[in-house]
Amino acid sequence: MLVDTDLNMAGYRGDAVPAMQERMIDAMAAIPGVSSVALVSNPPLHATCCNASNVFTDETDLRPSTAAADAEMFSISPGYFRAAGTAMLTGRDFTWQDDKNAPRVAVINREFARRIFRSVGNATGRYYKMPDGKRIQVVGIVEDGKYSLNLNDPLPPAMFLPILQSPSTETYAVVRSSGDAQQLAAAIRTKLRDLDSGLPSFIQTWNKAMDGALFPSRMAALSLGGLGILTSGSKGSPIEGRETCRTQRFGLKTRHSMLGSKSDREGPGPRPSTTSGRRRFSIRTPERPLVALLGIYCVRCALRG
Repeated sequence: MLVDTDLNMAGYRGDAVPAMQERMIDAMAAIPGVSSVALVSNPPLHATCCNASNVFTDETDLRPSTAAADAEMFSISPGYFRAAGTAMLTGRDFTWQDDKNAPRVAVINREFARRIFRSVGNATGRYYKMPDGKRIQVVGIVEDGKYSLNLNDPLPPAMFLPILQSPSTETYAVVRSSGDAQQLAAAIRTKLRDLDSGLPSFIQTWNKAMDGALFPSRMAALSLGGLGILTSGSKGSPIEGRETCRTQRFGLKTRHSMLGSKSDREGPGPRPSTTSGRRRFSIRTPERPLVALLGIYCVRCALRG
């Protein structure tokens, strides 16, 4: 479940923001059936995603031309990877001690490690730089993933920063639960209303929030499925035969009306056979049943999402 909240609209400023964010997490974690809760600035595969920044190796200067990569950037609370179902490959997750007074740290994905440090094995513990010159130490590495709405983009480098070091007043709570979605949404609304009745929030499942990202691929699957079904008629079916003859007659009639009949142009003689014309209009391939099955499968997958 995704819970969109904006503490700035509710009047929270400064140190009141992280304090309220921790209270929100604790309140939602107390709901029966909830296994994990965490915050993220912009959830992957969401309409608001993503923010990106140039990153530099620790040895280079900060000219844009020397940037090692343009990386997706997320601010997250401790426990986000568990709530999002993202596997930690090596290193550690954040804690609430990774605040503005602690050394700056980050968790990166595998592609970031490959681009900046040339390998995953020696990335943990090393440093990279942001455009403002601040050095950030890598404390963990997670698996790669899709983040933007364009699912056809190659896997991008990504960095995850502690929300207490990279604060955001508008956040999304990721709530993982085994319970009913409607009951969970109602319980979340009650908890947030008890904390602050003036706190604006919008609640939806993550699958629903990903509809925008999945729409192009679903439409492509539906189109392919429709094509497969349209070409799935049996060989030599009565409908196909009638349509073939009708189309052929229409074509011959049009040609004769424009050029005159053969008898008008060449005199009397035998009429041409229409057999070859029927063959040209008929689509007969042994792969047609396979195309039909593929089409039906694509339509089912697209409708199920």
